[in-house]
Amino acid sequence: MPLIIFQTKYGKDFLKMRPRGNPFFMMLAPPACHAPFTPAKRHEHTFNGTKVVRNPAFNYTSSGKHWLVRMQPQQLPQNVSILDDIQRHRLQSLLAVDEMVKTIVEEVESAGEINNTYFIFTSDHGFHIGQFSLPWDKRQPYETDIRVPFLISGPSIPHNTTDDYPISAVDLVPTILDLAGTEIPNHADGVSFKQRLLEIGDEAQSYEKLILVEYWGEGNKKSIDDRCPWKEDGNLAECSKNAWCKCQDARNNTYICVLQFSYSSRLKFCSFDDNQSFVELYDLESDPYELDNLISTITKHKIRDHHKILHKFRKCRGKRCHGIAHNL
Repeated sequence: MPLIIFQTKYGKDFLKMRPRGNPFFMMLAPPACHAPFTPAKRHEHTFNGTKVVRNPAFNYTSSGKHWLVRMQPQQLPQNVSILDDIQRHRLQSLLAVDEMVKTIVEEVESAGEINNTYFIFTSDHGFHIGQFSLPWDKRQPYETDIRVPFLISGPSIPHNTTDDYPISAVDLVPTILDLAGTEIPNHADGVSFKQRLLEIGDEAQSYEKLILVEYWGEGNKKSIDDRCPWKEDGNLAECSKNAWCKCQDARNNTYICVLQFSYSSRLKFCSFDDNQSFVELYDLESDPYELDNLISTITKHKIRDHHKILHKFRKCRGKRCHGIAHNL
């Protein structure tokens, strides 16, 4: 039985067997659209002709990126049809997720709880396909990899509205507890955005927000294709001949980023734990595709300030994290 079918059945059984009238929480985590990107047979002929969007970052090379992005081949060949195939298969595989969501929503509706239930759809990471001349993966600090979809519906949340207010995965638990009317523990790093949800569509409000992004790189010689020239280098990982032997990870592909948001600005500062102590800085407001690393345009004093914010935010716990943005 395919896992997503099992998960759908499990979810339906859970909803049927739970004590009626009691609050409940259920999380389903389908593997789609994870590799190997295998769609259900009934969906194999959908999305014909779909291709990866060739935005300004697609197959773009830059000396302003850290070494793993710059490794050879610096630019992918012109024929990258495999990337289009992956994009199509990922979309196809998500159709089974659509069916799962539909089934669960209908089950909640039949139980008479549809007007008393919040539904959240999100993901644990993004994905790049061809951006910055990287084949396909999820381990970089760029918006392709760290931004995820977030959709929510439920009581008092306005329909068919969007909000560009930034949130992080650590904000989800406090928000869910807040929506349920439950106390939020002091050790929670995140902040509830319940009030923001209820006010979507109202007049824009000012805000300041910091978001921390961390990744610890991995090396795995077993994941390196024998046909690649660095097959014996255990510090690298995910190097496939089908991806032109461009490795997707390395032990020192380790970084910490702080994203600083306000109503009028969006900055990203990333520090890499490599032998270059490489640093990248992007103005996401004027450069949403992260083409230009601005680190060489600011003073050493300003760079130190960014490092201080990063260090402080990395070390904080619980409510001590909440006020950092307001004390910059």
